[in-house]
Amino acid sequence: INAEYGVEKYKQVMYAKSDVLASDGVIRVGYVSPDMLGWHPVMQFIEPVLRNRNQKDFFTIMYSDAKRIDNHTERLKGFVDKWYNVHSLSDEKLANRIYNKDKVDILVDLAGLTDDSRPYLFMRKSAPIQVSYIGYPCTTGQKRIDYIISDPITSPPEEKNLYIEEIAYLERYALFNFQPYHNSPDVSPAPLLKNDYVTLGSYNTLRKLSKTSVRLWCYIMKRHSNTRLVLKSLYFADEQTKQRTWTRFERQGIKRSRISLLNATYDQREFLETYREMDIALDTVPYNGATTTLQALWMGVPVITLSGRHLFGRMSTGILHQIGLHELIATTEEDYVSKVSGLIENPERIVQLRASLRDMLVSTKSVDGEGYTRELESLYKK
Repeated sequence: INAEYGVEKYKQVMYAKSDVLASDGVIRVGYVSPDMLGWHPVMQFIEPVLRNRNQKDFFTIMYSDAKRIDNHTERLKGFVDKWYNVHSLSDEKLANRIYNKDKVDILVDLAGLTDDSRPYLFMRKSAPIQVSYIGYPCTTGQKRIDYIISDPITSPPEEKNLYIEEIAYLERYALFNFQPYHNSPDVSPAPLLKNDYVTLGSYNTLRKLSKTSVRLWCYIMKRHSNTRLVLKSLYFADEQTKQRTWTRFERQGIKRSRISLLNATYDQREFLETYREMDIALDTVPYNGATTTLQALWMGVPVITLSGRHLFGRMSTGILHQIGLHELIATTEEDYVSKVSGLIENPERIVQLRASLRDMLVSTKSVDGEGYTRELESLYKK
């Protein structure tokens, strides 16, 4: 529907895909995002790309649609050639700027169909090549988005029919490359060593806490009476939301005394320190984590995921595949339960993973902003 509506509404495009790029040899790349502030996941993933950009071959422009700015925004401004705050511009005016004034060769959408995105801007085709990247883990449904960037595990070639865009593959890196926080706390001992129970947990947004996730987690907890569950969300600042969440688990036989609901922590070091109380991270189903998966692994907490078909259901699969932890990737609900149960019953393996996961991320190029950026730029050059 989105594809057909966009083509009908904007029949006249500014550029055709066949237009010649960068006559001066420098490729002009424009990024469009409303999320360049705070610790938004998109900002965290794009920062190392901007910081490590090849300034000889690329001219980088950020079109920031953020409604406000903060110190993180100001820091990011130093990593691009031009930064424009465009929140007040209409799609038409911004498209004219991109086409007529900035003459962008590749326009990258970092928001897709999320809040405050600009799908109608991209329907105007104001650059020869338009790309969807990082901010929307699914097809945009737009025929005028030429490519979606992914990797062969997160978006398998045999599932290309799920995308209206052509998939541009990163071959040596998973789609999501982690940027460690400069003040990250050290990895702590597994809490099971001091407790008489295993702590399961998830810090994914509450909107990902599906009926399937709750059902599977309750089944596991009933199967293993020596488990507790910790969830963390900014929505838990609301008491009614906490009560509703406890009720969801109580209806399936899990007492609220076994579940801790933590409010959001905005300081990144404090946030990471809360992983000290988690032994095993449970990925949400069918919408996986990406940022939270990498954060948990960085703090030594193994993440068990149920792999789906779509990009949004394979983000953790790509990450875990990159570091060689196929033992944590389930393919069916039964397999998911089995893998979680197996780890609960193997505390020695939990302790072993706790001590090695951070090094595994580094050694497998999951923390390699420079190398990742070089490969991404090689896709831009193609």
